[in-house]
Amino acid sequence: MEKLTFDVIVVGMGVSALATAYFLLKNDCSLRICLVGLPDSQSKKAQGGIVVPEDQEWVSDTLKASFFTADIDLLKEVIGFTPVLKETFEEIGFTATEKRREGGHRRRRIWAYKDYTGLKITSLLFNYVRRFENVRFFVSRVEGVDLENRAVLTPSFVLVADKLVLAFGGYASSFASTTNDFYPALLHTALKGVVFSNLDWIQFHPTALSVGVTPLPLLTEALRGEGARLVDDDGVEFVDPLDNRFNVSRAILEIEISGKKAYLDLSRVDLDNFPQVLSFLEKFSIPKEKVPITPVAHYTMGGVKVDSDFRVVSVGGILADVYAAGELVYSGFHGKNRLASNSLLECFYSAWVVANSLVNGGSAKMGVEVGVGDVVVANKSRVDVEVEDYKFTAPIKSLLYDFYDLKMMQMLLLEMHTEKVLRWARDFLEKRADFWQNLIVASHLKRIGCA
Repeated sequence: MEKLTFDVIVVGMGVSALATAYFLLKNDCSLRICLVGLPDSQSKKAQGGIVVPEDQEWVSDTLKASFFTADIDLLKEVIGFTPVLKETFEEIGFTATEKRREGGHRRRRIWAYKDYTGLKITSLLFNYVRRFENVRFFVSRVEGVDLENRAVLTPSFVLVADKLVLAFGGYASSFASTTNDFYPALLHTALKGVVFSNLDWIQFHPTALSVGVTPLPLLTEALRGEGARLVDDDGVEFVDPLDNRFNVSRAILEIEISGKKAYLDLSRVDLDNFPQVLSFLEKFSIPKEKVPITPVAHYTMGGVKVDSDFRVVSVGGILADVYAAGELVYSGFHGKNRLASNSLLECFYSAWVVANSLVNGGSAKMGVEVGVGDVVVANKSRVDVEVEDYKFTAPIKSLLYDFYDLKMMQMLLLEMHTEKVLRWARDFLEKRADFWQNLIVASHLKRIGCA
């Protein structure tokens, strides 16, 4: 098998991976960079937009959405990153079609390109990076990653580098009911010995289109910012549409457990601004006044533990030449619950920190004093779980919640900790042979002191 060497290997093909390559090239355009992975990233499915935090209230909104578990010091640094983000948009050619407001936001600060912002940004970043002759793309399945030797195994090549960046997404697709496409087998094979934080902090998107396919189509949060209402079978509105995702998902799950169904009423929304949503409704012959929805696993706030320079933390300490970016990491950016459209922002910010740290030996962080108003910041301890050798099996995808998904949602979303639920969780660890779901349950039991 042929061996190829590079200065930097980036594992992933989404926004965090491409942005890492972009910022690396801005620091040192002579670096020999390799990006490896499959092209169908979750970044392309991001509909709503990307937050551009130009106002100090964004910190307060992010903290509130996180239930005051996000890292306020990191959020201050992100505010200082905004000029860099705008310059990046200008250089790659991204122009928003409008500014939107979504759930949990007090103002319109989300830059959107219709309802396929993620696809647009991914394409623009790819087109920018591909122009450099010293950048190579390997569109291939990754069969293994050796963190100690910074090596990546593909079916045809062994790729080796001085520096390694992991940017291949989260683990929400370990759930049977999800908006995500692929099961994160790579995370299992690549990350033994790595420390994870807060794996039970999983975001359930409240408005997946409930049409009996998998993965379920996502109905963007931006719809609720433009007038969509959440109603039950009788047309009664049961939750504030501009509340954060955790609270809205929780309210919908409670409606479902009561025996009713939940719907989005889109009669007030101009769907010409949401072509993907309109195509979904036409494809499944659904009237816009009564769109069936359900909460499903969508995004993971927990992940690989990193230091302030986004270097990966292993059981033995910090891996000096191994970095991680994007949804894969837990950095404290989102805390327990992510504010809408903060995900692409984290991709760019973490990629920028990684590139600066990798090239310059430290991140070029910028901070400003941010007033948080009446928000009280509560200090929460992190829950770290060391990876164990669980047997790996992919879950069976179902058209509705499988039994395990429903129990996980009751425990994580409804925060049900009855003796019956805890007994199920302990039994789960004994019998369920799924790598990620075992770690999620173990992390949650440890957090509530019932491990």
